[in-house]
Amino acid sequence: MGEKRVFLREATGLVREMKWYDALFLNFLNMSIGLGAAWVIFFGPGIYPEGNVTLGLIICALGCLAGMACWAFLTSAMPRSGGDYVFVSRCLHPSIGFATNWMWVVWNVVWCGVLGTWVVTWGLRDLFGMLGVVYNDATYLDWATELSKPDNPITFSLTALVVVLSGVMLAMGFRVYLKVQAVCALLGLIMLVVAIGVFMTTSNTEFQEIWDGYAAEQGASDYATTVADADTVTAWYSDWSPATQTLGILPIGFWVLAYPYFSAFLGGELKRAKSTAFIGNLGGVIIGAAFIIGLWLAVQNSIGDDFIIGTYGQYYAYTDNSYNMPSQWFDFQAGIISGNPVVIYIMGIGMVGWLLMYPALSFLGQTRASLAWSFDRVIPGWFGKVSERWHTPVNAIIFFTVLNLIYVAIYAKTFEYQTSFSAVMGQLISTFLFVGLSAIVLPYRKRTKPIYEASGVNKSFLGIPLVTLAGVIWVAFLVLNLYFFLADPNLGALDFWSSVWVWEKSDMWGIGFSIVLTAVIFVSGFVLWWFARWYRKRQGINIDLAYRELPPE
Repeated sequence: MGEKRVFLREATGLVREMKWYDALFLNFLNMSIGLGAAWVIFFGPGIYPEGNVTLGLIICALGCLAGMACWAFLTSAMPRSGGDYVFVSRCLHPSIGFATNWMWVVWNVVWCGVLGTWVVTWGLRDLFGMLGVVYNDATYLDWATELSKPDNPITFSLTALVVVLSGVMLAMGFRVYLKVQAVCALLGLIMLVVAIGVFMTTSNTEFQEIWDGYAAEQGASDYATTVADADTVTAWYSDWSPATQTLGILPIGFWVLAYPYFSAFLGGELKRAKSTAFIGNLGGVIIGAAFIIGLWLAVQNSIGDDFIIGTYGQYYAYTDNSYNMPSQWFDFQAGIISGNPVVIYIMGIGMVGWLLMYPALSFLGQTRASLAWSFDRVIPGWFGKVSERWHTPVNAIIFFTVLNLIYVAIYAKTFEYQTSFSAVMGQLISTFLFVGLSAIVLPYRKRTKPIYEASGVNKSFLGIPLVTLAGVIWVAFLVLNLYFFLADPNLGALDFWSSVWVWEKSDMWGIGFSIVLTAVIFVSGFVLWWFARWYRKRQGINIDLAYRELPPE
């Protein structure tokens, strides 16, 4: 036992070429600030109409700062590609590390299909919707309607093309990807700046006049009717106080502000990993929160809370009036307010920019995770092959291109059922939670204490390691978010479309399919690791030895 080499080889073949701004752009795109801002602006007041959205976002940002500090500390201590797999397998247990990372990979197959499709069903749909409303053009409106359907042949073909080109781009080398992501991130940020400018320079009175003109043409509810409909919208538990509803904003903000961690999956490709990790992770939260809060305040000033709440009620048929517009998102509203074709294209292309890189991001995480698994000999070494010319894991890219294409096809046929899947829930109780626990124990476990002490980030406050403090705050924050996910079916974990148990408000909590699927995926990963351990022992390879040290660079 141990006579055969444990690690796949002595070096990964990856190159440390990501600078701090590359990591920041990478994390911006994983947050998809434009997408996240849209969710916050629509779902925040819609789900919790008495909540203080601004205060909720500030609290959420503080909690997510602690979480991103956990990722940054762990990346600095273990600057290797593979994300939470490397951290959790070394800090807690290899089987748990593999199970959490397995969960992440599986859910990102889902995200690749869903968000890849949104490039068309959201980005292009909103672009044509804006043009159709502003010019009252039935052709553009028809295009917006047809492209909003994931099973539309054009929508499916464009999504599949995005997935294939993402794989080709990543196979050609990481520098190619970095250039493309920089362009997409800049387009997205420009869109946000322009949107804030549009809302800040449009008074509520001006918005009412503009909206009523378009509403009359499209057969939609006018401003006064929409505002009146806000009175029909209440929180799922109508007795929740405004303070409780403000805390309910946390899981909505979590959908975006908890996601600037992605550079940790490429820890082995970061230049000056210690500083780059903190800039990429913490900078993502700070800048992302500033944009989202700024945009929310601008929208609130121009459109008004009650209009958004009324729109939410009309969109989900909680009222007797129909919304009857192509889109309910802020990019659409900014475009039609301006009535300017340049602004309209900035809004449409900017939202496409926020969404376009998601398939590539899924590939990046999936391939780096599988590379780390193969190095520890948990899966076949075929996944660990890295091109000597392009320094990319080509076999893993090919595998996940095919797998993600298959899921895109599945999603196109089952999208109505899957609209309520909560991948956030799966990542919260696996990836995020166990990263927090790993951060807590990093300075104390016999195996990881030397790694922590040699990391250069072994700082303390009142004798308590900062990484441990960040972990405690992050775990507490996750538990608070988990409560709302389990209490309110509007957040997706206990969903309306795919519940395993049917429930009423007055009855016990039901179990949504997302929770069942999360448990099944986690357990399958756990079992798979133990099977791999048994199989490798039969081959004379003790993979336990791999977890006593960091993987090769």
